[in-house]
Amino acid sequence: MERSVALDLYGRPVPLNLPWWVWNMFGEQGVFLLTRGGGK
Repeated sequence: MERSVALDLYGRPVPLNLPWWVWNMFGEQGVFLLTRGGGK
């Protein structure tokens, strides 16, 4: 996982600077940027 963002009910980013596992309490949706493993 390279990047993630929690979104509120209206699709706006949740303005929290907390660990990702705390976002679950405040976000309605999550968007993740994933890459394949295996080195570069």
